[in-house]
Amino acid sequence: MLSRFFRLSAPEQLLRVAVAFAFLYPAIDAVFEPSMWLGYLPPFATAAFHVLAVPLKISDVVLLHAFGLLEFALALWLLAGRSVRIPAVLMAVILFIIVGLNLDPASFSVVFRDISIALAALAIAFMPTGVSQKHG
Repeated sequence: MLSRFFRLSAPEQLLRVAVAFAFLYPAIDAVFEPSMWLGYLPPFATAAFHVLAVPLKISDVVLLHAFGLLEFALALWLLAGRSVRIPAVLMAVILFIIVGLNLDPASFSVVFRDISIALAALAIAFMPTGVSQKHG
């Protein structure tokens, strides 16, 4: 995994680390501070989750950690370097959905940076294969 990563050009390494960090940090921090992240779950997602969770007495934290696992897996996949177009596009889509669900001024002032991260993910996805590798 690491040998493949270190064969990439420095700009592609930086792009991958930047996008992966944006997914790793919230996933990891939510384990230690779930109350700080629960408010970011969209109401329709928690409502749908409650259909199953309330009768089973499952906390919203389970939904938060399930999403965190997805974020963590996508970040590792992006860093691992196998078929990176797939995780990169998925990451961009997730970020655009997050932005789309938070267009009100109060929320947008927090998530506006996700547009830049999504575009960086798309840059990774559309990078020509073989061009990004160091030569020599």
